[in-house]
Amino acid sequence: MMERRRETYASVGAAVLLAGAILLNICFILVAMHNQGGKQLHLNSYTTESVFPNSLIPYDEHPYDAQLTIEETLHYGPTNDEEWLTLFPKGGGYVRLGPDRRLFRVTMFHQLYCLNIIRKAIVDASWINEEDRNTTTFCFNYVHQLSLCAASTRLEPVKQLTSGIGVNGLGMEHTCRDWSLVYTSLEQHVK
Repeated sequence: MMERRRETYASVGAAVLLAGAILLNICFILVAMHNQGGKQLHLNSYTTESVFPNSLIPYDEHPYDAQLTIEETLHYGPTNDEEWLTLFPKGGGYVRLGPDRRLFRVTMFHQLYCLNIIRKAIVDASWINEEDRNTTTFCFNYVHQLSLCAASTRLEPVKQLTSGIGVNGLGMEHTCRDWSLVYTSLEQHVK
C-alpha cells in the first residue's frame, strides 16, 4: 500500500513538474513576443550576439583550392586611392542575413578596409585626428591577429635582394580559399 502511494505521489509530482515546465516555456515565448512589439517570433533572426552563422560561406563549401603566386605589380600602390576602392563590392563588404536582415561585415573586407586605413596613414599622416589614430591602431592590431589566425606555413626562401639578404616572397605559390566565391556570395546577399 505504501509503495503504491509513493508511485502515485511520484507520478503526480512528475506531472506537476512537466506542467510547470510547459507553462514556464509558454511564459518565455509570450515575453519574447511582447518584447518584439507583437512581431512574429523568429528563432533564427540573428538579433542576439550568439545566434548567427560563423561564416557567409559554409567552411565545407569553401575549401583551400585556389592558387596565388606572389608577383610584382604596379597596382594598389600606396597613393592610388581609386584603385584601392575597387577592392570593395557594392555595399562595401556588408551583408544582411536572417528574417530581420541583421547587418554583418565579411572579415575579408574588414581586413581590406584596415589595410586601406593603414595605407592612408602611411601616405599622409596629416589627415589623422584622434578618432582616426584610434582606428589605425585598431587596424594594425586587427590585421596582426588575423595574420596569426591564417597561420600560413608556406616556406619562402631567403635570397639576395638589392637591399641585402632578405625575403620578398616573389614567385611563391600559396594555396588559398577562392576569394572570388566571397564576392559572388556577397552579391547574392546584398540584393
